[in-house]
Amino acid sequence: MPSQPRSTSSKVHNDVMPIKPHGVDTPFGGRVSEGSKVEGALRGSEELRERIIRDLGSFTVALFALSKAPKGDHISPAGTGTLLTDCGSHYILTASHVWEDCLRKATKIGITVAEGIRHSFYIDAADIVPLGPPKPATWSELGPDMVLLRVPPEHIGSISARKVFYSPLVDGKAVPEADNFKAWVLMGTPEALTNFTENIPHVQIGGYFAAKDIKYKSKGVYDYFDLGVDISSPGMPKAFGGVSGGGLWRVEAYRSRSTGRIEWTRSLEGVAFFEFPIEAQRRVIRCHGPKSILSAIRYTRAQARE
Repeated sequence: MPSQPRSTSSKVHNDVMPIKPHGVDTPFGGRVSEGSKVEGALRGSEELRERIIRDLGSFTVALFALSKAPKGDHISPAGTGTLLTDCGSHYILTASHVWEDCLRKATKIGITVAEGIRHSFYIDAADIVPLGPPKPATWSELGPDMVLLRVPPEHIGSISARKVFYSPLVDGKAVPEADNFKAWVLMGTPEALTNFTENIPHVQIGGYFAAKDIKYKSKGVYDYFDLGVDISSPGMPKAFGGVSGGGLWRVEAYRSRSTGRIEWTRSLEGVAFFEFPIEAQRRVIRCHGPKSILSAIRYTRAQARE
């Protein structure tokens, strides 16, 4: 993020940064609500959190740039993206600086399409069409810092065989149960957790949960979420280079009355693009919000008609 996130990939490990288990507070009247029970289950079950991460990971890709060099191909970290479809076209939604500073100059753009196996999937950078808000004069915490990279039609089938393109018209449905627990999950591929073996990048697509430490603000046609992360937690990276362009998801978990299992709905609410300096072991990551995403989609529709 300017402090610029980058990332890489070929082999993907889904990694969960867990919420620390704790006791569930009892509401007034002494009754533990079903929503609180769901919260307790989410906090206490790594398996449940991993299921959610794998679900969100189906829309998420690590991005990297492949450049030709005299001594062989060079793979560089770039960022994270969310697969998205709108009006019949297919895109990778990411931060604009990921495209402008890394991917635009590449020969090919690599994305992760399979988990846990060595693989490669490349798209010629010249075939990618960037659409969205105009690039700002300088990268800052205000943006706009979003771009939709249109995927060439010949690659859509191969990507869809292993991944899912998110549709705002299909996903993000209302929770069918009254008692539920809402959490926010930031998806990304931290460069700090990336390593190379013989120029082959290995990344972890991680999910970072937050229940309360998130603030919303709006300015004109753009809006923002500020997500606070405790970097002193075990396994938590101190810098989030590689997470730029990652999706911020709202997850509402509930216990299904028909199956008794905990299920969830998810909706894409933001795009990570900026990280603030560390203060008191806390890092704030800024994401564009849903109004900003809608603005970017409207820009894209207008540009596509030209």
